[in-house]
Amino acid sequence: MSEQPLTPTSRRARVITGILITAAIVALLVVMWHQLPRPYSTDLSQIGQGTPALVLAHDDHLVNSDQQMAAMDNVREGLERHAILLVANMREARGANFAREHDADAATVLIFGAEGELLARIRGPVDGATLRQHVAAVLDTGDEQPGE
Repeated sequence: MSEQPLTPTSRRARVITGILITAAIVALLVVMWHQLPRPYSTDLSQIGQGTPALVLAHDDHLVNSDQQMAAMDNVREGLERHAILLVANMREARGANFAREHDADAATVLIFGAEGELLARIRGPVDGATLRQHVAAVLDTGDEQPGE
């Protein structure tokens, strides 16, 4: 059986199909990229710099800590209106020391005032709505509705 040479129209159709498939894959990758949660800063020096801060003592090897991270992700936008969101990575010396100094286990959220004073310690995991209510009450944001 001999192969028939491609006609200019079938070549053009293959090129167009290839371009469309490539464009669809790129679009899918862009959408997936935007769905990934933004990482939280681990720069704990931001505490006490004039804006309240929420710090999650986090150990990514513990389920309860991952649950607390997911709950923060669910209400992140609402929380960021009132405070800087930070993570003390307990797998690193600095994060572990910070957690120890502030009596925080993994999945504990610490709320600091604008001047760096520890205002509250929320031992988690707690769901996003509960976390948001605690933050609203401690920071007196007037925004005590359940999570978004």
